[in-house]
Amino acid sequence: MSQPRRICAALLVMVASLGIAQSAAALDVHGRSSTQYIWYNDFEDGSKQQQLAEYLSFNMNGIDSANKLSLQATAV
Repeated sequence: MSQPRRICAALLVMVASLGIAQSAAALDVHGRSSTQYIWYNDFEDGSKQQQLAEYLSFNMNGIDSANKLSLQATAV
């Protein structure tokens, strides 16, 4: 696909999504991300240990029109 066709297709998708977004209900999304670098000495053999951990959590509210449905997730 040529560059002008890609730009035209992207514009059409954007305009179509704006039309859909006007009739959609608001969805409230909150998230948090945390990265930890953990460094310590192993008590058994005295070797140095290193870990990199990523924590991700998010909440979604307003999924249904009565605002009774919500979604919460946490990933480690």
